[in-house]
Amino acid sequence: MKKYLFRFLAAIGALTLLLTALMVLGLLLGTDEKPIPETAILEIDLEQQLVEYVPEDPVAQALSLAEGQMTVRQVTETLRWAAADERVVGLFAKVGAAPMGMAVIQELRDAVAAFRDTGKFSVAHAETFGEFGPGSGAYYLASSFDTIYLQPSGDIGLTGIMYESPFIKVALDKLHIQPRLSQRKEYKNAANLFTEESYTDAHRESISRLMEIQFNQLLGGISEARGLQTDAVRMLMDQAPLSAQEAFEGGLIDGLHYRD
Repeated sequence: MKKYLFRFLAAIGALTLLLTALMVLGLLLGTDEKPIPETAILEIDLEQQLVEYVPEDPVAQALSLAEGQMTVRQVTETLRWAAADERVVGLFAKVGAAPMGMAVIQELRDAVAAFRDTGKFSVAHAETFGEFGPGSGAYYLASSFDTIYLQPSGDIGLTGIMYESPFIKVALDKLHIQPRLSQRKEYKNAANLFTEESYTDAHRESISRLMEIQFNQLLGGISEARGLQTDAVRMLMDQAPLSAQEAFEGGLIDGLHYRD
């Protein structure tokens, strides 16, 4: 009995080693990585949505919409690596109205600024900024590059910042559902989604203050990056959306060109 058990375990071990060897060989033969030439330009697509992280658990990955998407960390680390690599002489990015929060946009701007600090050039190109919606965030990201090119038929929806807050109390009332929530003071607004029909004074005050801070951050960043007076940028925002020609004449972009 021991003899058969020993043979069985030996066969399992040999099969495991064989499968491991085949997997390693497949990885070595199946790689499509190409060597970086002596002079290279890093190209990155910032039109696609970036995610904070991709779950490592296989089940979570199957249920997640983030599988196959780039993470914010991957992009920022790639930019830092490219900044330190002497073979990379510049950066070209496709920028558009990807749904990114201000925190993600600011992190990407800081990474682009660090890349530029090494003396390498950076170019952003966009077909449009906010053709079907606000383009302030996308343009704010593009302004961190040395040069911004816009497609001649494009436009810039540099229209500021907008916040929306849903309230479902009326719907819950119709369903005879009464939420039971605790709330710490009036500025804790998470419960308002379920308990209010509109903004309370405190909720409106906190949202307005947040918008004011972010707007000033956006206004100051664009003014500094483009070498324009703050009042001039604010005036352009008041006139937006702007055609490509109007944006060029206002100093928001450096040229009207198609990507090719």
